[in-house]
Amino acid sequence: MPTAIPLPILPPSDAEQKAIAEQENRFDPERVTANVAAIVRDAEELKKKLSPVEEVEASMEQWKDLQERIEGNERELARLKSLRDAQTV
Repeated sequence: MPTAIPLPILPPSDAEQKAIAEQENRFDPERVTANVAAIVRDAEELKKKLSPVEEVEASMEQWKDLQERIEGNERELARLKSLRDAQTV
């Protein structure tokens, strides 16, 4: 019958402690809320600065960028499917 061997518990290294502190600080709910609020404020200010024509042009640019990313994803999907098909033959 196998017997479990107790292993020593090592304390986290300095690098691990630093990484944990950084993650806790980075994703602190108050800090995240403050960052989101700042982004929303910036977006609202940007909208105020744009004329109606500029808003439409910005929206069109966003849609164009989205369409280009969709097409890139479709090309990558086709490439991956061809790789998969080449390996299954």
